[in-house]
Amino acid sequence: MSKINKDVAEVPGTDTDVYWTESKNALVELIYALYCSESVSNGRVGIRKISETLQVLFRIKLGDIHHAFHRMKDRTGSRTIFLDQLKNAVETYMDKDLF
Repeated sequence: MSKINKDVAEVPGTDTDVYWTESKNALVELIYALYCSESVSNGRVGIRKISETLQVLFRIKLGDIHHAFHRMKDRTGSRTIFLDQLKNAVETYMDKDLF
């Protein structure tokens, strides 16, 4: 069964307040995570399209993301440093007593 998202938002005009502030490698990790999890268009979108879309959205030029990904595969320790940080940040936020 395919996942279909019927909640489609209108894309606002160019917003100069939205830009990527993490490292380029962090965005490459996110792109590959979205691709591998088939989270965009039920997996029918390739890495190139996801990359191009996020580069436009976040106004950043990534260059050769495939080369960056292959370098990440050779990392010692965690190969998904940014994704690990995201998970920890969300869990920390959930654990906060906001009341």
